[in-house]
Amino acid sequence: MISVVLPACNEEKFLPRCLDSICRQDFDSYEIIVVVNGSIDKTALVARKYPVKILHCEKHSAFYARQIGAAAASGEIIVQADADTIYPPDWLSRIYADFKHQPSAVAVAGIYRYADPPWWAFLEYLLRLVCNAYTCLFHSRPMLISGANFAFKRHVFERIGGYHVTTFSADQYDISTRLSRQGKVLLDRSLIAVTSARRVKKPFLRILRDVFKNIAMVTGWVLQYINQFFRHLFRSPLFFRSVKNTLPIFGLVGILFWGYASPSSQLFGKVYFEGEGESKTISLTFDDGPNPEYTPEILAILDKYGIKATFFVVGKNVETYSELTREILERGHILGNHSYSHDANHALSDFGAKDMLRCAETICKYTGVTPCLYRPPYGKRSPWELAAANEMNIITVNWGYAVESKSLDETDNALSKILDKSGPGCILLFHDGYGIDANSLQSDCQLTIKVLDSLISNLLQQGYKFVTVPELLGLDAYS
Repeated sequence: MISVVLPACNEEKFLPRCLDSICRQDFDSYEIIVVVNGSIDKTALVARKYPVKILHCEKHSAFYARQIGAAAASGEIIVQADADTIYPPDWLSRIYADFKHQPSAVAVAGIYRYADPPWWAFLEYLLRLVCNAYTCLFHSRPMLISGANFAFKRHVFERIGGYHVTTFSADQYDISTRLSRQGKVLLDRSLIAVTSARRVKKPFLRILRDVFKNIAMVTGWVLQYINQFFRHLFRSPLFFRSVKNTLPIFGLVGILFWGYASPSSQLFGKVYFEGEGESKTISLTFDDGPNPEYTPEILAILDKYGIKATFFVVGKNVETYSELTREILERGHILGNHSYSHDANHALSDFGAKDMLRCAETICKYTGVTPCLYRPPYGKRSPWELAAANEMNIITVNWGYAVESKSLDETDNALSKILDKSGPGCILLFHDGYGIDANSLQSDCQLTIKVLDSLISNLLQQGYKFVTVPELLGLDAYS
């Protein structure tokens, strides 16, 4: 027997769809317990139309309602549900199978998706995935569970004293934490429920309050963890345990940062940064232009040797210097997308994808071409930005070696250093500007121009051929 406990407070709108989905389960033996807690609408009348056990809770609290429902349950497995959630027909069968396959498990957690997701839902899904992947790997339990999709063995639940209704997140973090001390808590990612996003669609001030509340909670966990670490640190028998528990955190953070910032990382998706290297070909690329002071000098050097390059231009600069942008194209060079505003943290939200699209539209407006190639500002990218680029048929291209003006100034043998880093299939990064700032010390590209002529001459003498990035990678330049 499985007992489904369903708190319901003013849920006459959502309850029918929820109960319809639970009543259609393909599992043979289960009961549905609806606990009406403080409703002033027709929730109880709606529930009476279904084959359910109806209980009443005077307190306007889902936690107290779950406790009353669990106390009346006759099943050996108790399942938490929510009235605004819809469940697949094999929901209970999957839960039963999970317990059967792992008899030592005391609880099973599923996941949820929003039926009407807000724009930032993908970020919540990703954070839950990363957090639970880490805690399952290193602590053998999911940290973030859904109160609307969680099942546990009744006798273990009674052993730990039921819900502690005065604690934070009594039917999620608290109950899963205490159950995990009794046995294994499984995370079944195929156990998916579809819930309403109404709880997260709140006025801005309420969202702000909840954000600070959660930040305070997470800060408390971090401080508690740090305190435990230093306590263990000074107790020599437990020192290595502290190191063992702490190093994976730094390792995970390091891996994610590497995937975000490393030009050659493929952690979050496909990124080109070099050619195959089968022949002596090299691509010169120039970022952050066009710039009226330095771009013409670079074009003159390229014309001198009859070679073509790829210019990853910034949309705002294209608007300001549209004639120079068209001149780059008319001289046979390739235009690439380098975002509209060159924001350093573009990839942390959906702003990056919007900024990339705005740049593409700006280049098309002033030149008539829409680049297929995109170079993220500072090479930073996130999984959702790469996914957005893929949807727009835009290819992300970084570099193999970056030639920075600062390094040229500090290195006496700058040319030798660049030549050492250059090889077949290499994509070299130079700058003909600095973001959208054309009048600062950082935007001074005189040293780049000074070394560029000698570099090209040396590489040509070594038998290298200069090609554009699309030629090097065998890709289309424009859509």
